[in-house]
Amino acid sequence: QEHAVTSKIWAQLSQSFIDKMAMLLHRRFKQVPEIYPKQICFIGENIDEELEYLKVFNLPIQEVELNNNKFHPESCTIYVLDDFEDNPLLDNLKSVPHTWVLGTTAVEEMCMDAELEIRSQPTFCTSMYGLCFYINCPGKISLMKEIVCLIKWMGGMFVKEPNGLTTHMVTDSTLAKGYEYCFTFRVPIMTPDWIKYCWRNRYVPGFKALHHQVLESNIANDVRFGDIPPHIPFVVSSDWLYSCLEQKQRAYEEFFTCLCVNSLDEIELEEGDETISSSVCEESDKSNSLNDITSTSIGSSSNVADYKRQDMKRKFAFEELCQTEQNYIQCLKSLLEIKFRASKASKCPILDPAEENLIFSNIGDLIELHEAIYTELQKLKDDWKNEAQIGNIFIKMDKYLKKHYVTYTNGFKARKEYLKQCVTNNARFRELLESMCMTKERREDLYIRPIQRLCSVDLLLQEIRKNTRDDNPDKKSLNEALQVIRNVLKLMDNDRARYKNYEYLFCIHDFIENCPVDLVNSNRDFIVEFSAQEIVNKKHTLGADVEFFLFSDVLEITKPRSTTFGLWTDDGSVKRNKSKPFKHIAMLSLSIVLHVVRFQDSTDANGLFGFLVRDVNNEKKTKFYCFKYTDEENMDEVILKIAKLLCSQRDSSKTPEDFILYSPSKGRVSIDPIYSQKENT
Repeated sequence: QEHAVTSKIWAQLSQSFIDKMAMLLHRRFKQVPEIYPKQICFIGENIDEELEYLKVFNLPIQEVELNNNKFHPESCTIYVLDDFEDNPLLDNLKSVPHTWVLGTTAVEEMCMDAELEIRSQPTFCTSMYGLCFYINCPGKISLMKEIVCLIKWMGGMFVKEPNGLTTHMVTDSTLAKGYEYCFTFRVPIMTPDWIKYCWRNRYVPGFKALHHQVLESNIANDVRFGDIPPHIPFVVSSDWLYSCLEQKQRAYEEFFTCLCVNSLDEIELEEGDETISSSVCEESDKSNSLNDITSTSIGSSSNVADYKRQDMKRKFAFEELCQTEQNYIQCLKSLLEIKFRASKASKCPILDPAEENLIFSNIGDLIELHEAIYTELQKLKDDWKNEAQIGNIFIKMDKYLKKHYVTYTNGFKARKEYLKQCVTNNARFRELLESMCMTKERREDLYIRPIQRLCSVDLLLQEIRKNTRDDNPDKKSLNEALQVIRNVLKLMDNDRARYKNYEYLFCIHDFIENCPVDLVNSNRDFIVEFSAQEIVNKKHTLGADVEFFLFSDVLEITKPRSTTFGLWTDDGSVKRNKSKPFKHIAMLSLSIVLHVVRFQDSTDANGLFGFLVRDVNNEKKTKFYCFKYTDEENMDEVILKIAKLLCSQRDSSKTPEDFILYSPSKGRVSIDPIYSQKENT
């Protein structure tokens, strides 16, 4: 097709600009196009001013004479139009392969940032860039088509159904489908006039639809409240109006419904009401009895309204559970999509099978489990009854929840670390993630989601239980379901703590030279690390520095080397080092420790403590090892921890204080050096 054009001016692109364009296209379209734009073509009547902006790119500009005012679109070209409305060139340019269409405002805004960003859809301006809309104007198809067009031209996106990506809803009726969803999840609800207002400002560079002056005007949220059809009658209390005004949107009528006099027939009065019976029997008091009945009935109607409101809250909480379950499944599928694309790469797989199994193991099992849960939830939603047994769904899945979530938790940290290594070392894998718009924050959010999901389910089930009547059969099953979820969470926490503790044991073993192999034990927990100096005689002469590692059943005593450092980083993770900073001295079993000693009888004994232990070679004899604590402020806390462990190891019927000796007689104390008299090798 050929169209008459007022003027046409070409700007030739340099090779460096083409390279920059390739990078922008790669970032925008998530793939590397085969052909990049080589030139820019300005079409329109008022384009002289826009040409000045190209100077920032240092592009040579050349005016081309038109052949008989006929225009032939060319590929590999960026076309700039001075208007999109009623422009016959727009549809024609969209059909030409390898062409991109921009508005004069978009070019001006992008040139102001010295960066020209190319988009797949025609873009006149960027006032709605980054926004995602759900549009529903009941009975107004032409208006919706117009709004969709304007949103695209201003850089926005739209979805067919509201979801987690939706930033705004556009409607002119509070009864539109999706209104309740957006109201529940606090999605801003705007009017079509707001879209049209933004489009009228399309020639203003830097204009943003979310500017506070625009949102504070009545244009943005002038939604009508009086559009309730007559066949849907609502009789509400005055609180409904105040709630609407406070929230600036329509509140749920069901929460504020009052029962009228006609609905009193549905209320069954108790047969044994003596007040009502006596007043009905007296003909002379008919008017009074009618007032009594009406008053009693209205009081009962208030209770019925409360029940109805509670039932509606239960339903809304259940619908939120269904929606979040669906969103969670989509998150898991996004993770599995990475695996699918990596294994289906064109020439050879991006990841080998071992890497795939480590990074994506157990994801498929979680998807299968939650799709089964969502199917059951959807059945209840499609045929909703207030007595629906929601809790039974999770009770039936108890075994699978424990199996799959504990498995995922056990390998979570290793999976996360290995994924980080693959992103750093595997360029093809890194490029794949970039093409899927998988930023570091997005990846971390997806991988932590299974750890967080059951906590969300627990909160939602609590909300459902809170709004479930006591006589509802689902009340009991919800209590059992909550117990199921909490048991799984407890197992996850225990396994995570056990895994972290096991890692500590291995790292401590690696930090100590000549450390006994049996220090690493699955039934052993690391408690605390602390420093001290050895006391070698009764005169409190200081000996070597020692480092203690207290475990649940043993005490590992080591000698720090001249240059050493802490085992743990600020975030609590283990810090690995090539050299071993500690040397093994002794490992005391807490079963042979009789007492922990705390000196308090003189100023020269401040900070002194020790261990009275049974001699392993002669059970009738004891040995006393004495030390000076480096940090006196925390000494009592550490001694109490040791005493508690002695209590649990030796005699749980006693208290921890029974295993602490205070200020023993100096004449009776004989100090046995544990390191200083040994050969220092």
